[in-house]
Amino acid sequence: MIAFIEEAETAIMLSDEGIRIVESWDGGVDRRVVALHLLAQGYERFFKLTLALALLRQAGRLPSAREAQRWGHGLLRLLDMTLDEFDKDSGFVGRPAVREDIASLRRDGLARQQLEVLDEFATGGRYHNLDVMLDGHSQAEQPLDRWSALETELFRADDRWTRLMQDDPAGFGRRWYPHLAAVQVHHLQRTARTLARAWTLGPASDEGKRLTGVVRRFLFLTDDALGRCPPR
Repeated sequence: MIAFIEEAETAIMLSDEGIRIVESWDGGVDRRVVALHLLAQGYERFFKLTLALALLRQAGRLPSAREAQRWGHGLLRLLDMTLDEFDKDSGFVGRPAVREDIASLRRDGLARQQLEVLDEFATGGRYHNLDVMLDGHSQAEQPLDRWSALETELFRADDRWTRLMQDDPAGFGRRWYPHLAAVQVHHLQRTARTLARAWTLGPASDEGKRLTGVVRRFLFLTDDALGRCPPR
């Protein structure tokens, strides 16, 4: 169990640190690749720990390393596998807080697109520049371009940002980047909170309840607190 706790602490630390970097973005790109590394590793570990606890509850055992490897690295797949675990017991989805988070993650286009970018980053995109340097091309897309495309979608979804950029460029810079960060952080935190709730209110709760202290960083986030990182 000590190894499990240490792995859980690592998953939470990586995820939280990645989210904090996203919150601090101000239009530069220097730290974004660091955030993608942290988030991809943190969420994959968090998903797999959650699925391992769910299997422990159902079958009375943890998966073998080989079984866990078969889950793959795809974060969207791991997300849907986790949501499916909730669906196996109506008692879980009957809880309003859990039901709302599950419904949100099934339809939340931005959260799923964030995980898709992290998925691509984890399965090859992190080597994009190295591939280009060595071979002149890469089969994987540039992850930062994919993430920037998500930001462009958010920008174009509200005409007021275009008007503000044209009328008051300085004011645009002061207001747009904090808004963008808050939106991105909101969705990343909600994904993490859903996983944390699986440990206390869902399919991983038999053993997960004993580890509430490990996931408390996300577990106790209220809806109105999503979008900003609490003090350390």
